[in-house]
Amino acid sequence: MLQRSLKSTRGKIEVVEHKEMSKYDEIALEFQQSIDKNIEGIMLKDPSSAYVPKTRGNNWLKLKGEYVEGLTDSLDLVILGGYFGDMSYRIGGTNHWTDRITTFLLGLIQNIDPVN
Repeated sequence: MLQRSLKSTRGKIEVVEHKEMSKYDEIALEFQQSIDKNIEGIMLKDPSSAYVPKTRGNNWLKLKGEYVEGLTDSLDLVILGGYFGDMSYRIGGTNHWTDRITTFLLGLIQNIDPVN
């Protein structure tokens, strides 16, 4: 029904491929295939649940390669800056301006010339 009533525009709004499965082996195979394709991961959803923005629960779960030991690489990054964002979902912190930074701009050196 969603595919019939929505016009997909690549990079803006798309109806993505979905599969229904309930067995661990099926889910594990799908996850491994997503890793092999360099896809960020898969979403596990209870098909009878509703999406509620800015909430977390057991009805919608992300499974990403970075959550599985041995599937990730490490990077040496430096913080270049930060952005102030939506604070409504943050819990705790102080009134210090650094507690209002919600996203960081990170830098990475691509190649290091050991001579220079």
